[in-house]
Amino acid sequence: MNKNIIIQSVLGIQEGQNPKVLEELLNNYLPASRRAGDDEAVE
Repeated sequence: MNKNIIIQSVLGIQEGQNPKVLEELLNNYLPASRRAGDDEAVE
């Protein structure tokens, strides 16, 4: 799973994907309880 997350991240960066779109894509790998809400700042 970690390798898949890394691959998706690198491919998104290479494609010039919008950072917010990439963040949403990667958030899908997290369990719902660990996902940042819309009002929380992402560190």
